[in-house]
Amino acid sequence: MSTLDRLPALPLIVNDPYFSVWMPADILTAANTMHWTGAPKPIVGQLIVDGKPYTYLGRNKYPAMETRALRVTPTHTISTLTAGGVEEAVRKMRSKKPDIMVLDLGLPDGDGLDLIRRVRKFSNIPIIVVSARDKEEDKIEALDRGAEDYITKPFSESELMARIRVLRRHLIREERSRTGAEVSVRGLKINFDAKEVTLDGNPLHVTPLEYQLLELLFHNIGKVITTRTLLDELYGVSYGDNTQSLRTLMAGLRRKIEKVPGKPQYIVTEIGVGYRLKDE
Repeated sequence: MSTLDRLPALPLIVNDPYFSVWMPADILTAANTMHWTGAPKPIVGQLIVDGKPYTYLGRNKYPAMETRALRVTPTHTISTLTAGGVEEAVRKMRSKKPDIMVLDLGLPDGDGLDLIRRVRKFSNIPIIVVSARDKEEDKIEALDRGAEDYITKPFSESELMARIRVLRRHLIREERSRTGAEVSVRGLKINFDAKEVTLDGNPLHVTPLEYQLLELLFHNIGKVITTRTLLDELYGVSYGDNTQSLRTLMAGLRRKIEKVPGKPQYIVTEIGVGYRLKDE
């Protein structure tokens, strides 16, 4: 008795046993679709990206998009596709104005870090970097150039979606902060107009520098702020790389807002990178 490593075909569309469309290949553009009996049932999927036609399902004369992942669940099939590079991304960013950008640093025509720099010249769109580069200096450089978050490969789809939800909540709170509204995170509340901070409804007495630190964190809820950025914002760009003052400031603020300062629930340390105000 032999073991079957994979199904002879993958279900793409299933209504009932008499109406279903299957793909006999792992790559969606490597073959034509068929009926579960093996009878031909070709379906071709095409889309146009910046005026150029691509094929994402079946076989035809147009260039095939690269299939990066194919996952079958009991209810649906998810296919992740890629096309284009730096120049195409810049054009689409200007024309489509998406809400969130998920960026792989390894692009076919350049480096994703350069794309972050170019996008930041005309857009404040939240950027989540996904990369196999796991060194601290790579993460710091991406965040310093303007990325909001950095996920190291491999990662799960659920983790990516959770990060996206955090950024969407951040966008809502950022809009509220621009209009002078109060913003709160689990009982910790800041009023930007009155420059007041409360914790569980009780006034919290903070120093001007502690308030400035909290203001920076609240404007970037869920986002890692690098140590370099905090030093520049709080002490000036000429302050240098001495982080002791920042650590002392952070320790004092944590004693005021955290139940257990050694196990912070609000402001967490991203080791080697910076600090983040947790959203949940």
